[in-house]
Parts: sequence; structure tokens; C-alpha cells
Amino acid sequence: MISIGLTGFTDHPELLTDGGGLTEYAQNFPVVEIDTTAYGIRKQQVVANWQAQVPAGFSFILKATRLMTQHQHANTATLIQEFALFADSLQPLVAEDQLRSVLFQFPPRFAASAKNVRYLARLREWLPTLPISIELRNSSWFAPSMRATTLETLRSAHLANVAVDEPQVGANSVPFVPELTAGDTLYVRLHGRNRSGWISGAVKERTNYDYSDEELRQIATDAAGKAENICYIFNNNAGHAAARNALRLQEILGVQFAGLAPKQLDLF
Repeated sequence: MISIGLTGFTDHPELLTDGGGLTEYAQNFPVVEIDTTAYGIRKQQVVANWQAQVPAGFSFILKATRLMTQHQHANTATLIQEFALFADSLQPLVAEDQLRSVLFQFPPRFAASAKNVRYLARLREWLPTLPISIELRNSSWFAPSMRATTLETLRSAHLANVAVDEPQVGANSVPFVPELTAGDTLYVRLHGRNRSGWISGAVKERTNYDYSDEELRQIATDAAGKAENICYIFNNNAGHAAARNALRLQEILGVQFAGLAPKQLDLF
């Protein structure tokens, strides 16, 4: 089964009406990635409010906090507490089987090392029952001498590898590796291919990219058959192309999403 979604549910003017939010988003896609959780744990009531706006079959991917992904440093005791509070906040989604994954997007400086391999293994210790997906952002993890070890580390800890489409700019990027390492879903995140914007690091340019049909077809071909389920998440939204590209990929693949939120009829 194929599912397609976007990062966030508000900043998509080509998809949503002015003021449109999660309910309108759920009329078009069956999954969303929530990135605001990277900046702070949300209360259960906030999570429950998200659920109230979507149909039962809708699912969520939530980013782990910056402490959990080592964008910020903390001692072990603080980390363990952060993991516990984060897991508790997601219980409304767990109870209704609406949590697709917890996404750990590590910083580019999180390179392949014995210490970081051990940290990946500990994620399963600290989140023993939740689905976890891993986006690595340093090329050392997929160097020829390290690739097999990286994939085995993820498999051993039951962590899902995220296949990333992004500009190839040296150490601060990773190749597209559509390898299933946990569960039955291959996660594909599309950041765009704006090389100059990626190098500059400017927020407004980094993901400013509009995929061509040829590029979308190639990504889909490379991912095809790699897992029972494939979940495509478009993050190339600095220029508001994500929704358009996601809908186009849906057309190219010829898939229809069941159980979407009902659309309001135009009475006039």
C-alpha cells in the first residue's frame, strides 16, 4: 500500500483555503508529518485535538525533540526523562493506532562512530514499544565501508531506515538508500534537489524545489517493491511545491486513498 503526505498541515496555499487546517488537509492525504514536536513536547490534549480533526484511518508521523536527536546536549538522566515524557504525550495516538512513526532526524554532525552507533541502539531501550524511523544526515553512515554496518545496526534495534532524496553535497547529505530495516513500511522523505540552497543553509531556499514528473517517476521506481508499504513525505515546501508534487505523484502512481475526511460540497 502506498501513502503520501506532507510536512505540516498549514503552509500549503495550493492545497488549503485561507485558514484551512488539519481537517481540510485530511480531505486530501492520509498521513501527515508533525515537525513542531521537534521544538517541544506537546500535551496529550493537543494531540487529542489533532485526532478530533481527522478520520479514524488517518495517521501521524511525529518528529522526536531536539534533545532526543542530539541537536541539543543533555545528560543521560535528562534524556531518559525526555523520552518518557515524549512517549506519554503520544498515548492518544497509540491508543487509536494512529501513530505511524516517531521520526528521528539527526543533525549532519551526527556522524558514524562507535558512540553514535551505541546511541542508536539505546533508542529502542528508551522507546521500547513505539515505531521509530531514522533519518541520518551525514554521508559517513553510507560510505562503502560503513553501509552494511549502518543497516544492520538499524535492523538489530528495529529502527526503520528513511530513504532520503536530497542534493548530494558531500558530508552533509546522504544518498538515496531504499532499504527496509524494520516493520513493513519504507519511509521516503523528499527534500528537493536545490543544491545551492542546500549548501547555503538558508531556510527559505534549502527546500525550495519543484520536482519534475521524470524525477518523481524515478524515485517511485527506485522505491518500488522494497516494502509492503511505502510512505512518501514531501518536505520541499519553501516554494510551496510540496502539495502539488505530492498530488502529482499520486496521479503518476494511480493510487486512491480510502477513508479520507469528507469534502464539503459547494452549494453555490
